[in-house]
Amino acid sequence: LFNAEGVGGIQKVYIGFTATAASEEELDGRVIKTLSIQKDKAGRRWVELSIPRFGIRTIKFEHV
Repeated sequence: LFNAEGVGGIQKVYIGFTATAASEEELDGRVIKTLSIQKDKAGRRWVELSIPRFGIRTIKFEHV
């Protein structure tokens, strides 16, 4: 993900698919942090992460 204009800090990233696990990773596959997949009352799934302005983050999702 690339944050072109947003402010830094914790942001919600909504995902349009079912995932069983998510992690923030380096490009070489090393896990930085495990992300918790949340679900709101409407059934939408999201993860929270911090991306500074003009920052890049790689998120790996797993599903069954």
